[in-house]
Amino acid sequence: MNKPKMTEYKIPISVLMSAFNAEKTIKETIGSVLSQSFRNFEFIIINDGSEDGTEKVISSFQDDRIRLINNLGNLGIIDSVNNGLTQCKGKYICRLDADDICHKDRLKLQFRFMEKNPEYVACGTHYRKLINGKATFSSRHYFHVPDEKIRVLMLRNSPIGNPTSIIRRSVIVENNLKYEPEFEFCEDYAFWFRIMQYGKLHILNRPLLYYRRHRDQISTKYADIQSANANIIRETLVRELVPNISEAELETHLALMADLNSKDNVTCEMVKLWVSKLCRFNTDKKVYDIKEFNKMVAHRRDKFIESNS
Repeated sequence: MNKPKMTEYKIPISVLMSAFNAEKTIKETIGSVLSQSFRNFEFIIINDGSEDGTEKVISSFQDDRIRLINNLGNLGIIDSVNNGLTQCKGKYICRLDADDICHKDRLKLQFRFMEKNPEYVACGTHYRKLINGKATFSSRHYFHVPDEKIRVLMLRNSPIGNPTSIIRRSVIVENNLKYEPEFEFCEDYAFWFRIMQYGKLHILNRPLLYYRRHRDQISTKYADIQSANANIIRETLVRELVPNISEAELETHLALMADLNSKDNVTCEMVKLWVSKLCRFNTDKKVYDIKEFNKMVAHRRDKFIESNS
């Protein structure tokens, strides 16, 4: 089958959302999408075998842009979203979770950026927490996060919040990109690790998504599995910079980039020596922007020492 060309896309944006037992939050989420200032999109909602009133809430919206897909059972977020990716028809795909709220100009601003910058494969935004249904106040100034900084931050984790993202669908189709089950609980990190191989990434300088934080979210409930899988990606990235990394250096690196907790055989002195070596290797190879890289690893070094002194 021929792969679709950019000129064949008749719909500018596909908004993709999977929902499981989300009856308490999904109405507000759907409303925030349907009220976007950018109007030309399809909204693919996958009901992933919900056992509450999620389907009823979705069906209460009478809008031709909504395409409801009911899974026969609960497939889980990875399989559900991967199936959804194959259903999207838009030039771009915007991700969203069933308890998030979009700023009214989210689609407009992200679409504008991607259209003006064809060398970029994806774009995220800043985001704010919702507490008791209201956005937390913040006086901070939000900055654009450029590609060179994102690539450095990827050594630790993905700086792009998956539900804030807009992605060129052609990149997904042409490179068979999907969320990988073997990276359960950090599939987002693995996805961004793969997609950044095909072009530039960017984060806009505005918070265009509001999200809820639950005490039982995956990131806390399955932290050990998440950490082990994320470390596989961290190891892959550092081996691109230091191919002959020793086991002791790898353990030091993972302690530095992940939890900052000292292990019995990882000392502050070892971290200092490792950071110096990382900076030398990157200065020679120029794998990462030197200024951004040196700043990040120095910050992690200082945090490690502070946490373990």
